[in-house]
Amino acid sequence: MAYIHQISFIIDRDQLGRLDVGSPLQKGLSFLRVQLPDFEGFITSRARYSIDEGNDVLVVVESVWDDYESLEEHRASGVTEEKLRDDFGDLRDFRVREFVEVD
Repeated sequence: MAYIHQISFIIDRDQLGRLDVGSPLQKGLSFLRVQLPDFEGFITSRARYSIDEGNDVLVVVESVWDDYESLEEHRASGVTEEKLRDDFGDLRDFRVREFVEVD
């Protein structure tokens, strides 16, 4: 059974350039993809943003963990939240959620 740590926040559509290759947020997400595998129980990570109409763009960053203890260790480290806030600044509607995969 996998456990998912999800962070989401909103940016304005005119800020989409902040997700381009070489931008601070994209560099931060790449940094996380390199750092997270060092954590015990790490399975994978992904980042995406909404493409539906409207001015708000929802950005979602997820990491998947093998067991609940690994998820807890990752959460306690704060590495994902700190990296996103450091690289992107104040994030609108910043939320952290955790899920368990349904078998």
